[in-house]
Amino acid sequence: MPAQKNIFIFGDSITYGEWDAAGGWANRIRDYYDAPELPLPKKYRVTYNLGIPSETSTGVAQRLTHETRARLIPNPNVESFQFIIAIGTNDSRWLVDENKHGVEQAQFKKNLEDITAQARVFSDDVIFVGLLPCVEKALAETAKRFDWVESYENKYIEEYNQIIKQHCGESKLVFINMYERFSSENIETLFDDGLHPNTQGHTVIFETIIEYLDK
Repeated sequence: MPAQKNIFIFGDSITYGEWDAAGGWANRIRDYYDAPELPLPKKYRVTYNLGIPSETSTGVAQRLTHETRARLIPNPNVESFQFIIAIGTNDSRWLVDENKHGVEQAQFKKNLEDITAQARVFSDDVIFVGLLPCVEKALAETAKRFDWVESYENKYIEEYNQIIKQHCGESKLVFINMYERFSSENIETLFDDGLHPNTQGHTVIFETIIEYLDK
């Protein structure tokens, strides 16, 4: 039974769903599309959550083609494809011992271009989800508790978010500005550890993305 559409969602721990009991915003998208189609859909979407904790744009660039093709081999007759890319927070992090970013900005730009080029082999339907601001005070307490030798700061996150936005503008891709969306909320209520959204935060991400997808 051929799928009407495959949705490939690439990202990091936030995409993966840490620490949300409902599995995160990407799994909510799957549930949203699965539920109306059951039990025996004639046409249906297959949604793949391909988020990996601690992932960077370098990792996504290395695996996007392979991950996508691996899922098409047993299912070759899919009608259309969509890519949702949510990456960059770990690129922006500051590695204290190494005195550098997780991925420096010049390489980050190249990675975004590579990711886009790979996705466009399969489809022009490519969406980038912008980065989330962090709650720096709560995050500092989390970092101290777990002895992190890295830090996340909004000034860096915002810089990398702007790089994604600029890339989407130049490449004529959809950019969903989650930084702006979260900044309009009381963000302290959307996180528990200051970096990973809680259930309420994942709900906001899901609702923002699905509003676009339903258009």
